[in-house]
Amino acid sequence: QYSGWESVEIAEWHDPDRGGELIPVEEIVDAALLLQQVTYGVAYLAMKDSPPEQSNDSSSGDEEDEVPASSSGHDTVDAKSPSPGDAERRPEEAGSSKASLEDLFQHALGEVLERRHKAGHRSATTLTPRERSIIQKIRGRHFAYVAPCSRMPPANIAASTSFRRAQRVFMDGNWPRSDQRLVQGMTRLWKRKLSIVEGLGETGPDTSVVHIAEEEGEDRLLLGRGFQAFIETLSE
Repeated sequence: QYSGWESVEIAEWHDPDRGGELIPVEEIVDAALLLQQVTYGVAYLAMKDSPPEQSNDSSSGDEEDEVPASSSGHDTVDAKSPSPGDAERRPEEAGSSKASLEDLFQHALGEVLERRHKAGHRSATTLTPRERSIIQKIRGRHFAYVAPCSRMPPANIAASTSFRRAQRVFMDGNWPRSDQRLVQGMTRLWKRKLSIVEGLGETGPDTSVVHIAEEEGEDRLLLGRGFQAFIETLSE
């Protein structure tokens, strides 16, 4: 898994507006990569007015592109869910230090859709209801499950990449088609992981309750009051 419990690549996605139709993994990969390009846009917009030494530009920009993750298990998309935004929404303060993560996300989403449309990869500059709902759910599980994006600063996203790489991916209307190995490799990897999950059968993997993690970085479910205990402690 990419990011533990929210991993999108082992989820089973269904469309309730089409009788529970199973959404192909290729479509989820496309949505995840669209979200990734928009996320690079958020980083670029947050850093573009900063001096170079503050723009985390220490790398060459040739690193592999990471992919945002989502939840494991079953998931559904709902065209009636609140939207992560359409291209028409353009906040006036998108480039200002007061802009929230939501402000920059909406601005970046609009630019990405327009560039892809001009490059001939999209028939419209707006998301379809199904795309919008998939992206909303991936985004919510990846970095907006504690607080809404409208209340989150974009600083953490900007700090997670270099300015040069963020600019390169964000400005490329052909991405990710300009890097076919990325698309093909992701699709192949996700299908293999789904196959492994299906092979576990109805009983699933072996489970246990531990007091000390067996491996550094191991991710396990919290029992008892779980995340609520952390949130209440942080809010005091």
